[in-house]
Amino acid sequence: MSSNPFAPPNAKVADPSSARTLPPREIRNACYLILLSMALGLATFVPGIRPEQPGASEVPVLFTFGLVVFFTALTLWLARQIYRGKSWARWAMLVYLALGWWLAGSGLQETFGGSPVAGAIDIVCIAMEVVACGLFTFGGGARWFSQLAESGRGTSHDR
Repeated sequence: MSSNPFAPPNAKVADPSSARTLPPREIRNACYLILLSMALGLATFVPGIRPEQPGASEVPVLFTFGLVVFFTALTLWLARQIYRGKSWARWAMLVYLALGWWLAGSGLQETFGGSPVAGAIDIVCIAMEVVACGLFTFGGGARWFSQLAESGRGTSHDR
């Protein structure tokens, strides 16, 4: 130790590197699966793929469009937050998707009866979402979120 009490410290006092690292492959793949599932789900709005439900003519087109835009934006926002390492977002996405599985699953038999293509698309979408949830909840994805929480990076509100 130096005898000069006014000498600067020898320890590194610089801020840690704020360079963002890419999330692990599991998280990237989970986000891609969710986005692909969303795109496939939106494709079922093409006329002729999903039959018109009884009473659907009573719902204004603008209202339906607004709901589609809202839930698409919510899905994109949650996927982005997961990609950025927000642990709360993976749990919110899991709940959000599980509600969708419950709603889609309750009408799956009717969907298949009206359009086997739409029913198959719904099953493929649910399967992709289940795999995505597994990727960010278990294994490497869970370890990444744990590491972020330990380092304090995953809880930051400035991103």
